[in-house]
Amino acid sequence: MSAINRDIENALASLEITASNDLNVGAQLDAGGRLRVSQLNTQLDIKQTNDDQPLFYQRLNIGAASQTYSKDLGATTMSVSGNGDAAIAQSYQWATYFSGKSQFGEITFNDFANQTNVTKRAGYFSGNAISPYDNRKDGLWFEADGTDYRIKIQKDGTDILNVDQSSWNIDTATWLDPSKFNVFVFQFLYLGGTAVKFGFINEGFISWVHEYQHAGIIASTFIESPNQPIRYEIRSSGGAGSMDQVCAQISSEGSFGEVGVPVNILINDFQANSSAQTYVVLAWDLKQSYRNISTEVDRISLLSETNDDFRWILCLDPTYNGSITFNDIDNSALRRGAGATANTVTDFGYILDQGFVQANSDEQFNIRNKLNLGSKIDQSSQVMALLVSPLSNGLDIFANVSITQYL
Repeated sequence: MSAINRDIENALASLEITASNDLNVGAQLDAGGRLRVSQLNTQLDIKQTNDDQPLFYQRLNIGAASQTYSKDLGATTMSVSGNGDAAIAQSYQWATYFSGKSQFGEITFNDFANQTNVTKRAGYFSGNAISPYDNRKDGLWFEADGTDYRIKIQKDGTDILNVDQSSWNIDTATWLDPSKFNVFVFQFLYLGGTAVKFGFINEGFISWVHEYQHAGIIASTFIESPNQPIRYEIRSSGGAGSMDQVCAQISSEGSFGEVGVPVNILINDFQANSSAQTYVVLAWDLKQSYRNISTEVDRISLLSETNDDFRWILCLDPTYNGSITFNDIDNSALRRGAGATANTVTDFGYILDQGFVQANSDEQFNIRNKLNLGSKIDQSSQVMALLVSPLSNGLDIFANVSITQYL
């Protein structure tokens, strides 16, 4: 052994190594009891750094309520001024839960302090279809009810958990100041109704404050659907108040396979007669009872049957003349609407993808898009559509849209 190596070995041997066991392992376990790692598979991630994300959030104001975006805050201020006012912001898309994988969410807000006769909610939940949309809530959330701070779970409008801060069973969180910027955190498994944990980010770490035990105690699951939207709302029962909706993310913890079923929507011999028009060829939306299901367009197949080139456009919520009848697709969350020559487009809505097909040829286009079909606060669905603009008169086409429907 060289003298240098001996010196290094002696130096290492003389080091006094002190290990600290301050790691809170419990805070680092996911809902399945596995050690939490840094990798998350994001289902929803909605920030407001430049605008109030109108493609991702539906905003609904009742009475004199208002929602005002501020770039300086990176947030939308939601305000009410009198009895019956309500402001709701809900994501069009719902996060998909994958069985056996921990669902993990972070919901952030400012100015959530209690205000008399005002209720504020932020969480992972949905509601009923009729204004003021305050019944039959399903999901979980943090609430300021005007007097107390609460953690709540409801299953189709029935309280499963309703516990005020003084009764939180892990930490009553005397350090929590809801008037400041806060990150509300939750995790759960749905199958078997395992424990649901709630917490907040405190001094850079997750501090769990309450755990709801369900498995082996209560019959059935703790919520109707593990797929839910992000939702913020403020309501007045006579008082005035405000809160700031900031950002949110919902993730599945650990890797997962994309478990889903294929759905194909086909139309034969569509006659797009005029090069001066754009036509709705196919349209589809979600059945109301399946509004919690996520879908993703995978591929569009097109055939020009005539000597005509054309442009195709995949759109979200276009406006068109005439009406389209939507019919349920068997064994699917979707309804199909077949366009007609009368269904000419007056507004494209939001263009998701587009391309061109040459005359007397067929093409397939793989679609990569993360803005998918969603549902609205009143439980109606957004509409996605395949449009065609002929580049000459007399076009006839065949079209098929391949969609994955997640479980």
